[in-house]
Amino acid sequence: MNALFRVRSDCRLCHSRALDLAAPLAEISVATPNFKIVGADRDAPVFRIPVPLELYHYRGCGHSQILHIGNPEILRDYV
Repeated sequence: MNALFRVRSDCRLCHSRALDLAAPLAEISVATPNFKIVGADRDAPVFRIPVPLELYHYRGCGHSQILHIGNPEILRDYV
């Protein structure tokens, strides 16, 4: 995964695609400048590009989750 984030299209529990937006929250970057990310300066996309932070609710199982997932390879060295 080379992208900053990916988007799920189904529920992690029941794999349903029947969802409703429960809470539209403000976008955030994958990382903040207080993270030390090897090879990234303060102007790197990981600190600048916003990622949607929206909470969705699945009608089938009732699970709530965020569909935009930050790249774990970028954050693996988070201290």
